[in-house]
Amino acid sequence: MRAQAAIYLHDNALKSATDKESLAANPDAVKALATCVQSGTRIEQAAAAGALALLCEVVDERLAIAGAKVIQPCMQILQDGTPTGRVAASKALKNLALTVESRQKFMKEVEYSYQLLVDTIGNEPASEVILRENCATVLQAFCASTSGPEGLEARVALGKGGAIEACIQLMLDGPDTARVPAAGVLQYLAQSENLKPRMMAAGIVKPLAAVVDRDSVDMWGRAYAAGALRWLSMTHANMRPNMSSADASDETTTTGRKGGGGGDDDADDEDEVPSSSSAGMSLAQLTPKARLRKLRGAPMDTAQGAALDEMKRRTKALIEADCVKVMCRLLQPPKDESGMPIAKAVGKKKKTAPREADRELALTHATGALRHLMLEPSGMRQVLEMNGVPHIAALLESPSTQLRANVHAILALMSSSEKPFVNAMRNAGAPDHYTNLLELPVPKPSTPQADPMAFTQQLNRPASSSGRGMT
Repeated sequence: MRAQAAIYLHDNALKSATDKESLAANPDAVKALATCVQSGTRIEQAAAAGALALLCEVVDERLAIAGAKVIQPCMQILQDGTPTGRVAASKALKNLALTVESRQKFMKEVEYSYQLLVDTIGNEPASEVILRENCATVLQAFCASTSGPEGLEARVALGKGGAIEACIQLMLDGPDTARVPAAGVLQYLAQSENLKPRMMAAGIVKPLAAVVDRDSVDMWGRAYAAGALRWLSMTHANMRPNMSSADASDETTTTGRKGGGGGDDDADDEDEVPSSSSAGMSLAQLTPKARLRKLRGAPMDTAQGAALDEMKRRTKALIEADCVKVMCRLLQPPKDESGMPIAKAVGKKKKTAPREADRELALTHATGALRHLMLEPSGMRQVLEMNGVPHIAALLESPSTQLRANVHAILALMSSSEKPFVNAMRNAGAPDHYTNLLELPVPKPSTPQADPMAFTQQLNRPASSSGRGMT
């Protein structure tokens, strides 16, 4: 009987959006469904979970539904319910996780333990795509809500609990829609320095690069994957060399890379400041490569040195996996089915054009990764080979402050390189203060001040062998 009532509510919710909203706002209907998922038979639970999944689509009623004690029963159905019931429960949980208020209640009720979700993503067969995708969406929402020390600990626990491997597998064998939340989870986990070695060992780079390069994936998913690669290309702020606070500030704003390193120690620097003139100069007064050398020469403790070495290994792996080329392709203007660039619509956006917000996020992450990967000469060369400079320079007009900052960092890095890079910037219309750096004269060592007591050395000088005295 309860199963038939749940099916009746389910069918009525499907009739129209108005009926769905009316049922979701009816506390008696929600309470009846909550009782059914709590104590009904497996068939009744499946029917009630299906109805709840539909009612949870009404955003304004999610908090009230979450307060009806349906979260734990749905988690139980997800664990041992019928196949239909498990999918329905995962959909209900996903909808509850998409709103901040109901998500917070969700997280408290499960006591921040998400192992069931991780196991469902990683252990279910590839055919259970909807079930795995829903659980990945819940995990992504949870990761977005975690912040501060407790949030960092939760993410680390999630990564060590198998979420990394599970999401990588979902990106490999799941549909494009499932790749979006999987990449979203990995983007948040990649922000933890403690998880980066595990992610690299799990072979994360190529699956992420494939998602970034896949046109059929929603632009949000490509942006998340680019973000994960961006975080893998850098190291945490506490791993930078031991410098004065002023130098540390210069390093962050001018090189765009925390911790320095990643360049070619043996590279010939045409615009390098001679060592005799660079002594005592601050980072802001040095050319980019001279600044980079000073950063690499700064003292580091054992932990910082190990972190820098690890970052260099990650950078090399990212470049070898063609991440630079993938990011350059992402920077290219979107194209239609015929391969022609999509013109920006005036007044309203075309249906085929990516949304501005997701496109902007993707470009920000792509340039953020490039500003780190291009510290390696091989990464710099790949940008030139991919004709990426015009697409990079074009982003100087972006309204995004972070995106423009990334572009300025890349152009500043290229301005201290060989002439082909500067010529490419000139052809792309980059600002003159970047393209004219190679034409500036190399600073000369400052003239030493005259010693005011030098005349005493003249008076004390011995007579020459010719017998003539000093004048």
